[in-house]
Amino acid sequence: MAVFGGQKTSERRVVPNGIKMLLLVAILLGFYIKKCYNDYQKESLVFHDVKIEEQSDRYADISFYVKNASSYDHEVPIYIALVTESGKEVASRITKRFKFKGGSDIRKVMRLQFQLRMHETEKLAEPIVKVYKSKGLTDID
Repeated sequence: MAVFGGQKTSERRVVPNGIKMLLLVAILLGFYIKKCYNDYQKESLVFHDVKIEEQSDRYADISFYVKNASSYDHEVPIYIALVTESGKEVASRITKRFKFKGGSDIRKVMRLQFQLRMHETEKLAEPIVKVYKSKGLTDID
């Protein structure tokens, strides 16, 4: 009867330390490149002329212009918030991804429904409009 010599199952192959270090450096480099890309994307979109067009007791229409300063097209979500003068947030919204063509200036009007009731004495401060940056593993600040 023939005996076949195979590898013993109890023996394990060890991954060399050089390959482990190379993988670690590649992962850290990926996080750094993602952070640089997010910072560049945030700086290339400029929001200006942010104002409240119309306001009622239940909603407010906010208009703003977005200037894409880079020559690349961007597709990003936008965070819009309404804050009272005392600092209480009464409405906020994260929009779907908008496409911004390179070198363009686009006007957007968004309607925000109030999430909290405002007193008659409270007034709204200037709306907050910025690129929404998700809090994930790739955000290293």
